[in-house]
Amino acid sequence: GTCTVQDCEAHIGQLELTLDAKVYIIKDRSELESFSPPATIVNKYYDAYSIDFEDLKSKLQILYEEYDALLASLQESSPNKFEDTNNILETSRKTLFRYHEKIFYGLNYLGPIITAEVLYNLIIE
Repeated sequence: GTCTVQDCEAHIGQLELTLDAKVYIIKDRSELESFSPPATIVNKYYDAYSIDFEDLKSKLQILYEEYDALLASLQESSPNKFEDTNNILETSRKTLFRYHEKIFYGLNYLGPIITAEVLYNLIIE
């Protein structure tokens, strides 16, 4: 619906009370900019990450392969004592792969600090 002038004034008055502020009407932006200058845009460019994580990545790859082999051997060797054992092991292998890929992506493109924060948040979830 449409609002009358009185409705608009009442809404503005309520807004002023809620925000503990005063609403002013201006004719053009230049009047506003004299009190509050516009934001200036600043572009900052950073160098690419220059640290080589090949040693760390090779160690992580070895750990991934060992743990994946362990899960695979559990899947093949143990008779399924429970109905969902195979599903749990398969889900564990998929989760391991996803985490492994996320860690490698983070190290390649985001750096170690952001990768550590992402992993911390993944673990908390």
